[in-house]
Amino acid sequence: MTGQSILRRDWREAEALVAVLNAPLILVRRDIEAPYANHSILPPNDLAEALDAAPNFVVLRKNGPLELFALRDTLAESEVTSNFLMINTQTPDLRLLALLPPNTALVSGEARAGVASVVQAPPLELWQAQGNTMVWHPPAPSGSAYRIAELDSKTVVPLDRARTFIEPSSKARVVYALDAAQNTLTVSETGRTAISDGDFARGLWGPVGDCHDLLKAQGEGGRP
Repeated sequence: MTGQSILRRDWREAEALVAVLNAPLILVRRDIEAPYANHSILPPNDLAEALDAAPNFVVLRKNGPLELFALRDTLAESEVTSNFLMINTQTPDLRLLALLPPNTALVSGEARAGVASVVQAPPLELWQAQGNTMVWHPPAPSGSAYRIAELDSKTVVPLDRARTFIEPSSKARVVYALDAAQNTLTVSETGRTAISDGDFARGLWGPVGDCHDLLKAQGEGGRP
């Protein structure tokens, strides 16, 4: 994730990740061959070029194909963060760190009175199905203020009224509605048709055939 954030030049996320890992030094080896068969390796030249242009990393030393970068303004080891949030999972999505104030810690556990907390949405398949809409009801204690964060786009909006958000990658429509009187929060996502006539409303698609035999016949010059 750190490497991908560097390649995307998402410097806020990259800084948050190396800080939480307590790994402010990044050694890039340009002698690594990438791509390499049967291996998943990020291209070192691209990493080095991105870090060279980063506003919050600095090169400490270059020795042949080795380049050592460091996060600027690294905290002293004796400094301890005083900011923390509770989160409802043992495996938080670390993209969240880029949306929080610097040096904020995430603590897995139950929400505590007087302490800000994060509720990470479960996978969509665990939401409740209502027709073609998936619904999730996160806890919504009274007297709290809420914000919704969409991690892919890094969009954060206060939930002071009902809002509609279009998820960038899937174009799905997500609706957030807070009912302060009932202390309930509803998040719903309505699906969209990905296959033409996927519900067979206009009849069957056509006769069933063997795709493997069809491709074989085409490869041999035969006619389907």
